[in-house]
Amino acid sequence: MKKAKQIKNQLESLSSDDTFQIRYYAKKYGKIIDRKGTWTKPNTNVKGKHQVIKGNDVFFYWDLNAEPNANGNKWRQATNPLRLLVDKAKTTILNTIGEVEND
Repeated sequence: MKKAKQIKNQLESLSSDDTFQIRYYAKKYGKIIDRKGTWTKPNTNVKGKHQVIKGNDVFFYWDLNAEPNANGNKWRQATNPLRLLVDKAKTTILNTIGEVEND
């Protein structure tokens, strides 16, 4: 539960331009996968969410790697994520031109 709380706090602190890489076990593929996503649906103010379902921490996020369904939906769920790597949009741009250093 501690890891889920840390991930939730990280996701909720993201701006709409920030992206992340999330790692979790995907039942659909039967293996651990890494996906690139955002916490906010692009060009909207609609944010993802966290729920505890049957004792599992489930995070709903906008999957930038996914093929959209018939309705254009790219919301996906990550159950009990193992890792979250955040890419802060503004920091990345500044780092690219050498003005800011990572922590």
